[in-house]
Amino acid sequence: MFSGWLSSFSGGIPNFPLTLGEEIGTYCCMSGVEWTMRSATHQETGEAATVFSLPMKGADGVAVPMLEAVGRNALKRAKTLRVPGVLRCIDCTEYRDAVYIATDPCRPLSEALTSAGRSEYYEADDDKLLEGVALGLHTIATTLESLHKNGIAHHNISIDSAVVLPSGEWRLFGFELCGPFDEEHGLFRRYKSALLDHRLPAGRGLDTVSSVDAWGLGCLLYEVFSTGGDTGKQPSSLTHQDLKAPAKVPRKLHPTLSGLLASEAKMRWTMSKFLAECSLLKDSTYVSDLNTLGELSLRDASERDSYFRTLSKHVADYPVQACKLLILPKLNHAVQYGACSAAVLEPLLKIGSRLDGDDFAKHVSPSVVTLFASTEQLVRYKLLTTASEYAALLPSSLVREQIWDHYARGFTHKSPEIRELTVRSLIHFAKHLSETTVAGEVVKHLTALQQDREGPIRTNSTICLGMVAPFMPESERAKVLLNGFGRMLRDPFTPSRQAAIKSFATNLSLFPEDMMAKQILPGVAPLMIDPEPDVRKQALKCAAEILKKVEAYSATLPAATASPAAPTTPALPGAASTSSLTSAGGAATGSAPPTPQPATASPAAGDSPAAAGSGGAAPASSSRGWFGWGGAKSSGANDASATPPAAPTLSKPAEDATSNRDDQPAAPTAARSAKSLHSDPAPPKPAASGGDGWGDDDDFDAPAGSAPVAGASPTTAAPARSVGRIGGSKAGGGGMTLRKKGLAGAKKAE
Repeated sequence: MFSGWLSSFSGGIPNFPLTLGEEIGTYCCMSGVEWTMRSATHQETGEAATVFSLPMKGADGVAVPMLEAVGRNALKRAKTLRVPGVLRCIDCTEYRDAVYIATDPCRPLSEALTSAGRSEYYEADDDKLLEGVALGLHTIATTLESLHKNGIAHHNISIDSAVVLPSGEWRLFGFELCGPFDEEHGLFRRYKSALLDHRLPAGRGLDTVSSVDAWGLGCLLYEVFSTGGDTGKQPSSLTHQDLKAPAKVPRKLHPTLSGLLASEAKMRWTMSKFLAECSLLKDSTYVSDLNTLGELSLRDASERDSYFRTLSKHVADYPVQACKLLILPKLNHAVQYGACSAAVLEPLLKIGSRLDGDDFAKHVSPSVVTLFASTEQLVRYKLLTTASEYAALLPSSLVREQIWDHYARGFTHKSPEIRELTVRSLIHFAKHLSETTVAGEVVKHLTALQQDREGPIRTNSTICLGMVAPFMPESERAKVLLNGFGRMLRDPFTPSRQAAIKSFATNLSLFPEDMMAKQILPGVAPLMIDPEPDVRKQALKCAAEILKKVEAYSATLPAATASPAAPTTPALPGAASTSSLTSAGGAATGSAPPTPQPATASPAAGDSPAAAGSGGAAPASSSRGWFGWGGAKSSGANDASATPPAAPTLSKPAEDATSNRDDQPAAPTAARSAKSLHSDPAPPKPAASGGDGWGDDDDFDAPAGSAPVAGASPTTAAPARSVGRIGGSKAGGGGMTLRKKGLAGAKKAE
């Protein structure tokens, strides 16, 4: 009908800062008055809007007096009525015999109550719908009460005069007949015949300012529950008899309906009485919570905290649209302006858990950043204990740029509880961090906390290190984990040792097999005889898993190939042939047969078999172990091409115990011969009396009384190899003896 008229405004409306979009429907509150609803966008702010337009001419182009009167009255009231509950007017104008009113985005209430509308606004849940209706009726009644106090009546309340915002809130519109109730020649008296047939019966109430609107509110209440938004049932079919038999209206609302639809105008409820007596409103926690939320700035800190705790119990029962667009903005405002307490976090996160990632980032993340910046300990405690509920929804860029610096302060917090919770919740934030941050800052903080005075913090730091391993650079991962887990194998706190073993077992796939065999297994092995049975059990399981993997890896290695015989070196006078010197207790590999030995005997007490059979070998250069335990580098005598060594032959320990004393000179001939074989220009250091402890990397840690090399004179035996290594020397294997001495002895010997 008006397509040609609307197309003429495609170029825009002068002095109207909105760009019109598609037509989205029609809006009709009285016969012959039909508004066109169009989507629109504000040209300056970009905010969405809805534009109601009403042509004041008929199809023949002739002005219609009624349309002019009601259209201009609606424009006037929309522009001047600044009452909460009235649909907000962004702008309005009259142009080319048409009225334009731009408002917040909305849709007619009748559409929101259809099946599709209920699903969108109330999640197709009857309880949520009832709460939404309660809030809507409260809003309409409160708005009418404000108008009535100023002597103004709406005169056209029905399901058609209410609209719904995206948040699910109801707003009052349809001000065509709005005006003073006692105006003798007012629009209501002139055009009430254009109202639909279910309105106030003739001669039934113009006595008070609220009598007409009370009747209309009763009709609205009936229509909401009876028609359910079914626009196929025309309002004109609703008769006075229907209102007297409200079969579909909840029984508890029957007294309210009777009070609003009383035959005598003076007996009808006022809006104040409706707000005080309506059971639907009195029993609604939704209405109560939102009313309090609007007055939050007037409450003191204790009242606000009490309210937030109450709200957190109910938000799961409220429509998600209302939570997102109505409750969250007010909670965010409270956080930003003075109510930054731990209590506000719970309802904030409960609502956030019902949102998708984009909505969470928009409506919840800003408050999370503000709360992390707070220095209040209880706020930090709440943030850390609930991290699993929100951390995954945070944008990674927000965590790296705005949250991480505040979060990292928790690692050094004075409170042990905060330090521990910071470690435990780290796994929820680690995926947002860069590999550089994880390998640098995160590892640094966890390493420091592995030395914390609190055992549980040390334990959780070890566990956390293993959990963040997937986020470390692959090139550094094995080394970092080896050091991090290894240092905790000797922790005096039993759960800490267990955590280290379990972390090794859980992350074995991240270690190469040679590292398992040479470094991890020797470190775990002593715990197989730990005083604690749980530690022993875990150590045995871990060792078995390592052996299983190493065995599978060993089967894939190529077979050893024979190497050319090494040239022999003439024996020095009074010394054994250098070809008879073994590598770490192995058999002689030269062309000359080994010198016959006296009867063998067990090593001296405290010495390992490896130590007893390794004397005379030249000391290989060593490298520091992964948690303070040294590991000797391999000499060439035991590589893949060497002849497999025979079983070591242990000689009887030398009778002269002074051969290993500090004041004795180094072995003159045999030792020098071995030295020349290994091209080691530095003379060996004498061992400290009784051994100088493991871990000093000098390869001279054998205790006094170690057996000399087969074929060598007791008086010329070279110092024995260290038995303080984990897993022995790479050159010859050997046993493992841990000496619980510090590095002081080693430094003194050096």
